[in-house]
Amino acid sequence: MEIGLESKAMESQHPPISATARRPALPYWQIVVLTGIAALGLLLRLHDLDGKSLTMDESFSVYWASKPLLEIPGGLAQHEFHPPLYYLILHFWMKLGRDEVTLRLLSVALEMAALPPYFVLTRRLLGPGIALLSAFFWALSPRLLWDAQDVRSYALVLLIAVVLLYFLVRVIDENSAAMWTGYALTSVIALYAHYGTFPLVASADLAALIFAGRKGFRRLVVARAGATLLFLPWIIAFVTRTRLGGPDYVEAPSLQATKAIFIEFSSALFWNWSDSQARLVLLSFAPVALLGCLFLRNRRRTLGTLLILLLGSIAVAYLIGVSVSPNFYHGQRLVYATIPYFMLLSAGILGLGQARQWTNGIPAFARLPGFRVPPAAFGFLFPVIAIALLTLLTLLNVASVRRYFDYVAKEEWHKTAAYVTQEAQDGDLVFFAPAGAQIPFDYYLQRYGRNLQAMGLPVNYWEAEGYVEPPILESDLHRLRSLAEGRSSFWLVLRGNDETDFTQLTGYLSDNYTLTTRKQFVYISVLEYSSKGFQAQR
Repeated sequence: MEIGLESKAMESQHPPISATARRPALPYWQIVVLTGIAALGLLLRLHDLDGKSLTMDESFSVYWASKPLLEIPGGLAQHEFHPPLYYLILHFWMKLGRDEVTLRLLSVALEMAALPPYFVLTRRLLGPGIALLSAFFWALSPRLLWDAQDVRSYALVLLIAVVLLYFLVRVIDENSAAMWTGYALTSVIALYAHYGTFPLVASADLAALIFAGRKGFRRLVVARAGATLLFLPWIIAFVTRTRLGGPDYVEAPSLQATKAIFIEFSSALFWNWSDSQARLVLLSFAPVALLGCLFLRNRRRTLGTLLILLLGSIAVAYLIGVSVSPNFYHGQRLVYATIPYFMLLSAGILGLGQARQWTNGIPAFARLPGFRVPPAAFGFLFPVIAIALLTLLTLLNVASVRRYFDYVAKEEWHKTAAYVTQEAQDGDLVFFAPAGAQIPFDYYLQRYGRNLQAMGLPVNYWEAEGYVEPPILESDLHRLRSLAEGRSSFWLVLRGNDETDFTQLTGYLSDNYTLTTRKQFVYISVLEYSSKGFQAQR
């Protein structure tokens, strides 16, 4: 299998990727540079780790990981849409503490643990220069920064994906039983980490099918059959959950959604920057990735593998998003596609810097009929353009990272709990819609030691049968009224960025009760209602 760009001419021979042709030990300078990049990534991920409240999704992770160990898989199969691996790991991690910093440190540790093998994988495929540059993009990526500060499974997915792709490279090159076993087991582990890894596993299988030969095809069939048997219990759970349906949190797969995913991979502008800024990101990063494809065109197996992993994953996720649920077609759930994407970006920049070394200093795309440019001029310009592009991409990511820390707000459950406990009386009734909103509220309520009667709408989250957010029906409104009967007032907490339509609920309350207090937090509304003709006294 071919290796990527080196310091020699682009047509130079490339040693195979194999156990007998491993690269020598890392030179001292590479260790120093990689350590600096890792330190930068770690500092960014540790910065302001407790500055934002846990989101509802994060609180779900804490809720299920807090359960007795043997209850976690069954509870997830009944109430959630995620396999159990991350929750099991978090269960043991929480013995260190339950505060925001400790909880998020797990994701930081998992993501930082993925950086060294990612460097090794990229160095093996494409050489040390591209490996270091890819590691730099990894460290500075706002998308990965978000995932590292999120109590969810995506950092774990990233780590497992790197290991899976390492085994993929080895089976393509060596086709040994040991590597196929590692590949099959890692693919199972990936699926137990998140259903969203299925597009990655499918695209990796396609790359193995194309490049591993006939013998590889037989071993791929055996590996996939064994992996399917190991994952069979959660295939059944997945089918059951899919039949139950659920709300769609993202838009349906489309060209616009695909563009948004690439923008998110590039500089993670998912917090409402202007269209012109989003276009700037896309027009800055996309040509560089295309240059990477151009400079790797003579390494067909390497380029083919990277494109299958990147575009194949997105294509499979698109098909699942259309046929099963749009929730699969989201940048966060496709975070593993950043692995080949950063490689192509780095190949584009480094290849442009080395373009003067091949075809007499003038690349094929720059040759125009009847027009000649002195090779010396191109030799001078290519490194300058490469440095300018790298500077531009770095500045865009720095701006995006700064915006993430300064302006991006997560759900303010801490402030919500503090406000309600300050204003409410012991024994007050607090309704939550959707029902799962009670989970993050209770997480912070524990810090205040107040005795409030909490109730999810239409039922408590843990009482819902197979649906995390059951719709509120008219019968549920009558139940709400019976629960509130005899009380002078009660509270309603709405998580406002859900697709759930609360018009029926708020309309019913407006017709039958008096709204006495309303407080708005980020993505959350707190409303106090009193009985008609009663003005709450505080």
